[in-house]
Amino acid sequence: LSGLLHYILNECDQPLVPLEKEMKMIQDYVSLEKIRYGKEMNMSVELPDNCSNKMIAPLLLIPFIENSFKHGASKMLTHPYVKLRIAIEGDMLHFELSNSRPQVHDLGMVRGNIGLKNVTKRLELLYPADHALDITVQKESFAVDLKIRLVDMADTTNTREIRKPVKEYAMG
Repeated sequence: LSGLLHYILNECDQPLVPLEKEMKMIQDYVSLEKIRYGKEMNMSVELPDNCSNKMIAPLLLIPFIENSFKHGASKMLTHPYVKLRIAIEGDMLHFELSNSRPQVHDLGMVRGNIGLKNVTKRLELLYPADHALDITVQKESFAVDLKIRLVDMADTTNTREIRKPVKEYAMG
């Protein structure tokens, strides 16, 4: 928990962060959720080993992961699951996340979720032509398929002009 808080409070004030640190934060968050749910949750997590020398906007992926627990699996009375797979192929990050969801949810409510709207807007601002996002809402499941072109640490010319610290986007 302290590692998560330290990262969020002290290292996410830059427009880009090392992908290694972002993956570590995701791993720490998922580890906390594993403790919380124990054996009641069917959880599958695959994170990449080959993420050195890559940069990403901080805290970009975590809203999807948080939502998978908060609005999906935690509401399930039986057979909750979360499946997360993140892979790196060249300069592309492929993020696949699926989770169970209760049948009583209104499908329109999921699409109107402010958290999803905010992360979608961040993707449009930070990666305007360098991402593809597909969200699939079904009766019993929710899935996110996201591809993002990563920035190489050595390639400072690839840093886009629109990039600025996340705090500036949050303030308007």
